[in-house]
Amino acid sequence: MAFATSSDSQWRGGYSDPAFGGLGDFSVYFHAVVAGANCVALIYDTRYQEGQQYCPPYDPARHADGLPIRITVPHADRAKTRTYETKYFGQKFVLGVLDVILVVTNPSGEEE
Repeated sequence: MAFATSSDSQWRGGYSDPAFGGLGDFSVYFHAVVAGANCVALIYDTRYQEGQQYCPPYDPARHADGLPIRITVPHADRAKTRTYETKYFGQKFVLGVLDVILVVTNPSGEEE
């Protein structure tokens, strides 16, 4: 899978996670937010020990159609702010010192 890095990203993803029962939004900083074809990779560098890492909760029994999460990557120029409506299916992996969370942006194959 090839990813295209958005050079205007501020490396921050804001989650709106229904798993918290509508308690609101919260922000999590990532070292990279990389959008690709029908997916977004959230990348955290584990060498940064002062940060707080977040991985969305996933239970295949409760989230058979994926856990819906809205990711917002803000930019100083609001027109360049990116928002992704995603679903998380528990895909994550480690690449050296990087933890990568993979979310799907278009699971149905329909146009967004």
